Amino acid sequence: MPIMVVGGIEGETVVASSGDVVFNEIHYHPVDDHPTGEYVELHNKSGSTVDLSGWCVDGIKYCFPAGRSIAARGFIAIGSGEYSGSLSNGGEDLALLDAGGNQIDFVEYDDKKDWPAFADGEGHSLQRLDVNADADNSGNWRSDPPTPGRANVVRTTPMPVWSKVKHNPLPAPGAAVTVTAEVKNATEASISYVFGFGSPVTVRVPIIAGAIRFDIPGQAAGSLIRYRLNAVSAQNVPGSWPRQGDGAIFTGTTVASAVTTDLPRFEWFMPDATYNAAVRDLTLRGDDGYPAVLAYGGEIFDNTKVRVKGQASRYHPKKKWKFILAPGRELEIEGLLPKKVDEFALHSNWSDKSFLRETIASEAFAAAGVAVSQAFPVQLERNNQFYGLYTYVEQQDGTWRKRWNLDESSVYEVGGGQVFGLLRPTDNRLGESAFRRKYDKETKEFENDAKLRELIAVLNSTSGAKRRAWIYDNVDVPSVVNTLAASMAFQHQDIGHKNYRLVLNQLGKWTTIPTDFDLTFGHRTRISCGATCNEVGIGGAFEHPGGPLFGAFFFDPELVRLVRQRLRVITEEVLRDGGLTQRVIQLRDETADEALRDRAVWGTYGVQKLPAADANDIINKFITPQVSRVLGTMVRQGRVAASSGPTLPRLAIIGVEYNANGIVAPHFYLQNLEDVPVDISSYKVEELEYTVPGGTILQPGQALVAFHKDAGVVAPLFRSYVLGGTFDEDLEDLRDGFEVKNRADAVVTSWTNLPPGSITEIRGIPNRSGVISLTSTRSASAGYLQVVGCDVEAGKTSNVNNDGKYQNRAGAAIVPFSADGTACIYNHASAHVVVDLQGYLADGAIDDIDDIRLIDTRGLGPRPARGSQTKISGRPNSSAFVSLVAVQTEAAGFLQVVECGAARGGFSN
Repeated sequence: MPIMVVGGIEGETVVASSGDVVFNEIHYHPVDDHPTGEYVELHNKSGSTVDLSGWCVDGIKYCFPAGRSIAARGFIAIGSGEYSGSLSNGGEDLALLDAGGNQIDFVEYDDKKDWPAFADGEGHSLQRLDVNADADNSGNWRSDPPTPGRANVVRTTPMPVWSKVKHNPLPAPGAAVTVTAEVKNATEASISYVFGFGSPVTVRVPIIAGAIRFDIPGQAAGSLIRYRLNAVSAQNVPGSWPRQGDGAIFTGTTVASAVTTDLPRFEWFMPDATYNAAVRDLTLRGDDGYPAVLAYGGEIFDNTKVRVKGQASRYHPKKKWKFILAPGRELEIEGLLPKKVDEFALHSNWSDKSFLRETIASEAFAAAGVAVSQAFPVQLERNNQFYGLYTYVEQQDGTWRKRWNLDESSVYEVGGGQVFGLLRPTDNRLGESAFRRKYDKETKEFENDAKLRELIAVLNSTSGAKRRAWIYDNVDVPSVVNTLAASMAFQHQDIGHKNYRLVLNQLGKWTTIPTDFDLTFGHRTRISCGATCNEVGIGGAFEHPGGPLFGAFFFDPELVRLVRQRLRVITEEVLRDGGLTQRVIQLRDETADEALRDRAVWGTYGVQKLPAADANDIINKFITPQVSRVLGTMVRQGRVAASSGPTLPRLAIIGVEYNANGIVAPHFYLQNLEDVPVDISSYKVEELEYTVPGGTILQPGQALVAFHKDAGVVAPLFRSYVLGGTFDEDLEDLRDGFEVKNRADAVVTSWTNLPPGSITEIRGIPNRSGVISLTSTRSASAGYLQVVGCDVEAGKTSNVNNDGKYQNRAGAAIVPFSADGTACIYNHASAHVVVDLQGYLADGAIDDIDDIRLIDTRGLGPRPARGSQTKISGRPNSSAFVSLVAVQTEAAGFLQVVECGAARGGFSN
């Protein structure tokens, strides 16, 4: 929104006294996530117009232009279109500075704890209660529907603020729950507590030295105990814990009860009448649901919403459930969940007699480098009774997207409703509402669907080389390769028309992410029995086109080769050697008791097979025969690559950009020096906390480029490269170098900078002069190399010159070695140095010796490469010192003088 100036009383413009103009409202997270809805509002509480020329708001990088003023009692809402960056959804500091740089007002807001969570994307803004009281006091703010340029919804003095609220979690049966807390700006306090689904009991509590203490009577094992703290100020303004603007009404705990499982244990509390309504309601989607209380480890999550989820599974006797925590609430399970979550799903495994496939498949896809949701088995209880063996499934929400560096992406769930998304040309005739029933837009809903419609149009109107070129430019090829290869290896049968996400990532390319893994690992579906077929076995793997995007990767000769090579690598390294058989056995044994209890409650379909027997079938009827099929039959049929490629390939970091020009974010280039394709999926640079995306296969001479996470849309600028995703760490901190490791943690290449002006020492026979071949490679800028004595200042001459970045230049020099046998190479610019000793001068002649490599600062071991020989002629039976130059090279490599027909050695000219 642009700046909105709403006047109060016009009057003479004056210089403000301290505090005349203050922060009044902060709308940092609009309900639709649209950044243009953000604003910071100022209020002039004085009776005169105030000149704001040169005033600034630090935190959003905005300064008022000359001539801007705010009327007496008036408001100014500064919209996001006026300042750079955006307001943080997680809280930040804002300071109002006058033209002299003096701080007039300050607030450090947050989205949790004692700040109202409803301002964080739930449709409210932060609104100040008292403009004459401290802004940096959470009790002076509440959440209400936005009022840009107008008076706030509520004007009162600050409310009481509760802090350090504590109680003893998981008390023993019959033991009291002792509640302690501190409260500010309060004259009276009370506590309201409730047992189970009963009525609240309210008791006055004395405030002693700004604190309260109260013992809630003990209850029976497994009971739910909730409470709420209330206070009023001297001005009769109420303040509670949980506070106004928090999604929860109560906090509390559960009473300890007998533990019947070693699995993570979720306790779900919901009255029977509410549960009966929820289990029959198959219409709800999104974040709608029925009220409930969730508990984990004694911590309760009040006012949680619960609904049935899924597609066909909604009609199964045992339902899948989605849990949406109240605003301001987050579940943290240390050592298990990678991040705190505010929503998750519990899948029933009704169609999986082993109860294990979603967990096994999630771990297998993750091992293959696919960005998937975390999954693991849990025990679910309702109202202190066993409910079922479930699988926790991470939701692909904002927390998940941030974990996978997709938080700035446009995400579509394909076929997420009852309408399949087949990327047909007729889909582009649909209006936005009908289009999004097929392709549910989960982020940036305020944007149109032009990019996805373009994808559909191009894929259906082109073919051959033209379509392939468009795919290379606009599709994240590694992600599609990985999706298809992993789906084939693990036999994911329910993808293509649904159960995947199309993501226009932050670099500007379309990425695919598979989901919903119940029909995997030998659990096959047929028209006659759907998802509840009894047989387990191989065959029928996902090898059909599934639309014009996936189809291109089966029928285009270049793209299908990538899929076939990746399929082989995944089968070898994950399915065969990745420990999946042992993991199935481990999970089978860990869930054995819970699986049998689940069967006693819910039964199963079709043939009455024990869960352990179906788990064994995953091994005996799928994993073992699938490995044989892929690496045997499919290789012989030409549907899988004959080789997975070199395990310790020759790669080179051919360039590093530190963003010196400020145009493109820091990035580096990694090139394949082999003459065969190399699968570098999951290779890593530990110093950058960077992992190469799964499915990344570099053709001979091809290079990957990886960017800092702030790169933005760079795909159009790097069309000839494979985009290798992003990294979080600062590349500037690694100017001394870094290493690339393969999947076995072996170093395959490294980057080491020799800074300008550095000296590189080499060694030879003392007091002799040697003939060397001198090479400058991977230069950082124009410069030269010069041979000097190690203790001698560099002169104005040079031996090898380069005139730009990333160049290789070779030359020759006569080197005088000192008495201790050393000489040095002066490095004018930042470049790597390669020195080969070819002979010593003796009695006015060259003493021809076996060539010796003295140093190669690139850190690459010598390794011969395939190439032709070009014959040259000279005087018979004589040796000649020559200088060789390679020009117009197609890929990195070297020239070398050898006897015609002889094998190449480990040096270069």
